[in-house]
Amino acid sequence: MHVLDADELAAYSWNDGQIYVTRGLVKLLDEEELRAVIAHELGHLLENDHSRVGSALQGCERDLDAETRADLVGVELLKASGASAEAMPRMLRRIINSQCWSTECELKLKRRLHNLTQSER
Repeated sequence: MHVLDADELAAYSWNDGQIYVTRGLVKLLDEEELRAVIAHELGHLLENDHSRVGSALQGCERDLDAETRADLVGVELLKASGASAEAMPRMLRRIINSQCWSTECELKLKRRLHNLTQSER
């Protein structure tokens, strides 16, 4: 994982397996939530989501289904590693509440959180 010197809240994964997070995200999240970010990005890589050439964690410009799948795969990765699966929805909540998002972006983030919490039932 590489940390980018940027205040925005973003994480990126590239087809070569590299994952980047921004300094702003590192400052905002606790260690478990950062694990959730990495798990989410690994979810994109494991899903062979080659349509993306790196995009921000919030996924505002992305297909909601691809982001939801990465969240769900990420939860399974967290569980398999013995980490808290609750870190994924907690991370999304913290990102939603952290800044003023565009209406469309906030709706997508909230929909991902809803999809994630519904899958846990």
